[in-house]
Amino acid sequence: MSELILMPRLSDSMEEGTILKWLATVGQEISAGDPLLEIETDKANVTHPAELGGTLVELLSAEGESVKVGAPIARLEGAGATTSGPAAVSGESPSSVSGAGS
Repeated sequence: MSELILMPRLSDSMEEGTILKWLATVGQEISAGDPLLEIETDKANVTHPAELGGTLVELLSAEGESVKVGAPIARLEGAGATTSGPAAVSGESPSSVSGAGS
């Protein structure tokens, strides 16, 4: 299964971030928590970890590119990649997602 990695919101005021450097390469196996990329925001430069494990199969945004929060920046495949995020993406209703409404 394939999972999109999205530009994270690293602060309440963040609208977009600039990818300073990819710390993982296409084809590399990564684990959740591994450093994935460096992002420049309006306030700081941040090393952002992978939220899921798997194989990095595609970079959708290049180093130096500014990307809006929530836009896809890479694609991950593998055993550790699972569907996450808004229930609408998978077609499930929010009430059927474990932990919804708690």
